[in-house]
Amino acid sequence: MFRSFSLFLTCVLFHGMSFGVNEISIVSPDQYDLYESADNGLSIDWNYQSQDNGIQSLVWAYKLDEDFYSSTISAFQVEGNDSVDGSSWLSGVSYGQHVLYVALLDQIDSTNVFVEDSHSFNYQSGDGGYQSGDGGYDSGDGGYESPASDWITIVYPDAYDLDEYASLELEWSYASDGEGYASPRFGYVIDDQIYSSTASISEFDSDYLSGEEWLSGLAEGHHLLYVGLLDRESGEVLASD
Repeated sequence: MFRSFSLFLTCVLFHGMSFGVNEISIVSPDQYDLYESADNGLSIDWNYQSQDNGIQSLVWAYKLDEDFYSSTISAFQVEGNDSVDGSSWLSGVSYGQHVLYVALLDQIDSTNVFVEDSHSFNYQSGDGGYQSGDGGYDSGDGGYESPASDWITIVYPDAYDLDEYASLELEWSYASDGEGYASPRFGYVIDDQIYSSTASISEFDSDYLSGEEWLSGLAEGHHLLYVGLLDRESGEVLASD
């Protein structure tokens, strides 16, 4: 899931949703590993800049494994409700890694996408067993299994309104971490899709960047942040948030 944010060049950090822009964010699911036997409900927060914010007027949509700027996969439209049962949005979904996309739609013309949000997840059978602190889990027979997929999550910033001192902090894992945790490779993009051919990815090798590093030279106003876990050798984007 990318992060929408608004930069204010002051020393004050304001938390909460802005009421000056169209916005949508995925509230749940909020974890990477989703299990078939769990509830897995999909819910959102939203804001319309200049249209009715009553839930009865809400129009949004969701789709899997393709953003709303592509049209190969059909989206499912939702009206007057901010949640969808897990049994509905995960119906027929195969096990493995997927990306959930949601979009806030124009109430007058639902083909007009105002803004979108996304969340990467790994869909698995069963109930997940015992969750460990590092993202692995107990397989149930006493053995320990590590995560089976590459993943990355933005921990901070976790608010919409930021000042110039807001840090960028990540949690992440490589699927093949027999290599260990040495030499991670990350990238971030502001105001462009990280998979876009036009994206200029800023690479870094730490899961922490100060505001002076990643916000330097950025104009005040509304922005979108994308991060990627990169292949250690080729630099290919393996996972994004």
